[in-house]
Amino acid sequence: MIRRSLLLPAALLAVFFSACGLDVVEFSVIEEGSIGGAGVNIPGLGNFGSSLDNALSGQGVDPGDVDSMRVLTGSIEMTTHAGLTKDLSFFDILEFNMVADGMQPARLAWAAQPIATGSTRVELDVDSDLELKPYLDAGNMRVEIDATLEKPLPDVVGIKLIFKVRVDVNVI
Repeated sequence: MIRRSLLLPAALLAVFFSACGLDVVEFSVIEEGSIGGAGVNIPGLGNFGSSLDNALSGQGVDPGDVDSMRVLTGSIEMTTHAGLTKDLSFFDILEFNMVADGMQPARLAWAAQPIATGSTRVELDVDSDLELKPYLDAGNMRVEIDATLEKPLPDVVGIKLIFKVRVDVNVI
């Protein structure tokens, strides 16, 4: 008796949400760059909104249909090893902040410190409660890096940054 009473509400909710056209899309936004000397250069982060628009279009989603958007996970990975730099432990601070026109910056993701020696891939902590839709709507959405290095790097290494994004879309 209890089992049937739980199945009916669950079935009604499923029918309701499918009738409303609510859909969830998950995808990854990947940006590549380099770190060398005292600087971090990831060219695509300045156009993060464009990268999201392209990813949404690739999923067949119009950005105007987005109801909610949040980052689920983030990671940074060393893609090339240089002569002396073997891992990512050179970061003292590594944070990524969401910025858009007229919006207050908000911390999106960060690396727990210290990064262990030997780590060539680090899972970032993310603020999964941070709603990104207002940043998308505001325009000029971008991610800014707040990074300090233990010391300037003697060489240049390639890095890849990956954010997995969940988008709730209303497709009525």
